Amino acid sequence: VTTDNILRQRMPDIPQARAMLMFLSVQTCLQELGLIDVWNDTSSRKWILSHLASLGTDYLLKGGVRHTEMAITVALTFLSVEALENEITEADFSVKMRDMVHGGDRDVVSFFSKRIRCSCLKEKYTQVKSEPKLGSCTYCRQRKDRRELMVCALCRLPQYCSKACQEAHWS
Repeated sequence: VTTDNILRQRMPDIPQARAMLMFLSVQTCLQELGLIDVWNDTSSRKWILSHLASLGTDYLLKGGVRHTEMAITVALTFLSVEALENEITEADFSVKMRDMVHGGDRDVVSFFSKRIRCSCLKEKYTQVKSEPKLGSCTYCRQRKDRRELMVCALCRLPQYCSKACQEAHWS
């Protein structure tokens, strides 16, 4: 168990809150500076995504719990911008956010290694590739391999480690 996984268990919603604040502050700054057209311009958004990918990669390369948490925050912001461009559905967006926050190092390293042009994360990705894809039970917060977790068939969001946890969560 890595320290960033322990931190995510204790404070699972902090990266999501940080990402929302980052996303909103970028939007607000652009509005205040009269540059909201930058946000609405596709090529400018692609530049923003490129910058976010570089920023997230830089955090990962620095290593450590805090930098991994910041990389997750940047990844969630990246997903928010992608959602603006309608590149992903709302359901996929929610699932990716859940997996990024509750997953392991593998998820965040994989996310950025697919979005940068250089091979900076190749070594790090090779290290984490053998790790299982992790998730956590919505009810008891127990971390398990995603293949062992049951997912709601309707919305695909909540994950449960057992039928008992699913029933307890719904009661």
